[in-house]
Amino acid sequence: LGFGKAPAAELVASAAANANTKEEAFVLLKSSLAVTTRQPVLARAWSGSLLKARPTSQWAAAMVFRSEPNLVARRQVLDLLQPKDCSPALLMSAELAAADGNFASAADLYGQVAKSDQNAEILMNQAVNTEYAGKLEPALALYRQVWQASHVPTAANNAAYVMLRLYPKDAAKLAEAQGLVEEALRQAPQESSFRDTLGWIVYLRGN
Repeated sequence: LGFGKAPAAELVASAAANANTKEEAFVLLKSSLAVTTRQPVLARAWSGSLLKARPTSQWAAAMVFRSEPNLVARRQVLDLLQPKDCSPALLMSAELAAADGNFASAADLYGQVAKSDQNAEILMNQAVNTEYAGKLEPALALYRQVWQASHVPTAANNAAYVMLRLYPKDAAKLAEAQGLVEEALRQAPQESSFRDTLGWIVYLRGN
């Protein structure tokens, strides 16, 4: 769901002091299934009640936030969640900042979480927002990091696209970029955005 390992870790850590842990875990699993099967109303209803009863439930907050399309309601989830500096709260703030077009702020928030959770999705979000903020060199470094660690094909494609923007006349860099996007296409041969990147690269290389 894009919130890393923190929500599950918080539930486990709270078990000793929470007499309702078993019941809460059951409701959270139901809510997760509802999100997976695209029944957001059920997910919000079940998890919303848990969050109001225990505002430190990061998993409940994550379920409500992920199943709620309305930005105002999403901000209300963030207002309820405690503590304000927990990883899910920072990630929610990052998503809201990106929705407002504050990409530099979003990238910074993702980066704060990535220091303790090297989740590929979190790093990708940091990279994308760094790129959208116009910071291409740092974005390229992040895309490379994700690609080298987990071989997410989108990371290879995005790295290649940033490289062609940074080095449109550098033959060696363009050759490297082409190699990256071709690796991405081996994993997802029908992905049109990857083919678009490859098209730009071969055009810049004179083909």
